[in-house]
Amino acid sequence: MEDVLKKTILSLDVGEKRVGVALCPGGTLAIEPLRALKRGGGEAERVVLDLITTHKVDLLVAGLPLDARDQLTEQCENVERFCRRVQRRSGIEVEYVDEYLSSEEAKEYLGLSGREAREKRSSGEIDSISAMIILRRFLRRLEG
Repeated sequence: MEDVLKKTILSLDVGEKRVGVALCPGGTLAIEPLRALKRGGGEAERVVLDLITTHKVDLLVAGLPLDARDQLTEQCENVERFCRRVQRRSGIEVEYVDEYLSSEEAKEYLGLSGREAREKRSSGEIDSISAMIILRRFLRRLEG
């Protein structure tokens, strides 16, 4: 675990419309949600690659939306394709974490429901909080 804590980690919540992003600088457990990125035209991939370079990221953690029985879903394939493209272009190590219900947990974290949740969803804030939750789950998994 100590070796991982020295690494700067970028976490992704890859969705169909947006990619939520969170960052954990090396040597700290502080996780900062960043702005969500719009998918389409390779823009999200370019920004993720820029973040990897700018922040000297050592590890990429992405959420896999497994179903209630821990089975891979169609969206899991989409997430893995996105991460493979980033990995090929950057050489970064990628780890995956079950993100089941992370968006619901993000809404609870923000104290949202109904219309407020829809507004925050369209702004991307929920996606980046989900990325933060995914990274928190990854770190907890390492604790044992």
